[in-house]
Amino acid sequence: MRLSWPHLTWRKANWPARTYHARAADGSYTYTVDHDGNLWTLRAWHNGTPVPLGYPTARSAAALQQLADDHAAANASL
Repeated sequence: MRLSWPHLTWRKANWPARTYHARAADGSYTYTVDHDGNLWTLRAWHNGTPVPLGYPTARSAAALQQLADDHAAANASL
């Protein structure tokens, strides 16, 4: 799993085993990618409030990490 992206750096969570977190540089957005045994799911928050991304899923964590990185980049320029 790639942990360094242009706008986010991912870190492994302590629990559950296949969960990763990232935070935008200014700290306003946080992202989680976790695995349910079948698919990876992306969730996002803005200052603690859930962001309606529609809970995208993928077989690859990298696809969701890219989506989160793009989201962080778009919101960093606002």
